[in-house]
Amino acid sequence: MSLAIFAFYSHAGTAQNGKNITIPTPYYNTGEDMHAVLARRYGVPMVSVRDALYNMMWDESALRSALGYGRKHIMKDDIHPAFVGHDLYGRGLVAWAMRYILTRELTVLSSTAVNNNNNNKNNNFGKNSLQLSLPSPVSPIAAREADGDTFCAEGAWFQKYVVKSSAAKDGWQWFDETTPINLKYCDHFNCHRLGYMANGAGKSLDIQVATNNVTTQSRLEKRALVIFFTRSPSKDQMGIARVSCISGCSCSPIELDGYNDDFYATLGAGSTSVTAHPQCLVRVTILDKSNSGGHMFKVDGVAVVPYTDSNPLTPIDKLALQGLA
Repeated sequence: MSLAIFAFYSHAGTAQNGKNITIPTPYYNTGEDMHAVLARRYGVPMVSVRDALYNMMWDESALRSALGYGRKHIMKDDIHPAFVGHDLYGRGLVAWAMRYILTRELTVLSSTAVNNNNNNKNNNFGKNSLQLSLPSPVSPIAAREADGDTFCAEGAWFQKYVVKSSAAKDGWQWFDETTPINLKYCDHFNCHRLGYMANGAGKSLDIQVATNNVTTQSRLEKRALVIFFTRSPSKDQMGIARVSCISGCSCSPIELDGYNDDFYATLGAGSTSVTAHPQCLVRVTILDKSNSGGHMFKVDGVAVVPYTDSNPLTPIDKLALQGLA
């Protein structure tokens, strides 16, 4: 089953009487329609957040009447749900859809079983049923990438790729940011917000990965090194770090800003092209500059992803390769 997310954006406008008004994003102006293309193509049931909430999301009284919460409690921004919103999406929309789908499936299976018992001698359903082949991919390039062997380490698994001596030298601590309210709405182990954290300009954390082990069946001849990190709105805390390749492999350095001006902490990601090597040593260094006033930084994971910039890509290819389709 697929859950299609909607961006509940608004923009300011002026009515004919000269008053300032808020104009909701049009119902049709959404990436959900691209999502629906894939769901229809592969026959995957899709739950539409747009269809469920569009008529209420700009009507605070209707939203509170139907759900018991206002928009600020449900959404942390125009796209991403807050904890209450995740609970609504998961235990509400997804759970309802699963019950609906399974009820229909069980009804059909029950009917088939009765027919099979009544027509046992003449029923060749098992032998002669039509075998449907998987449709050709919407994006052949992205499909070939999916058949490859990419690499990603996050959560507890990330620890084995960190050079422990570098963590000990500069005081990087293995840290779990999970709060009771996090666990209230998601009590699975992979809901824990794990990573290495340090505070202070100049502190470095080394990560070693094999960038040559990422294989692919397509012409995605390049590799992107991806670093996952925490972005937090905490003033006087989160700083900026530089990612660079210091041994084995080579890459262009990038800077990651751990501060954002949102109300909630989010997971950030930064990427740079990297060469293939069995022992690629990557260094994350906290810089002596900050947009929050602080110099704290938390690294949550690492990935190596194949890509290409030489093949002509259609819009759906670009969306699929970026993980947005």
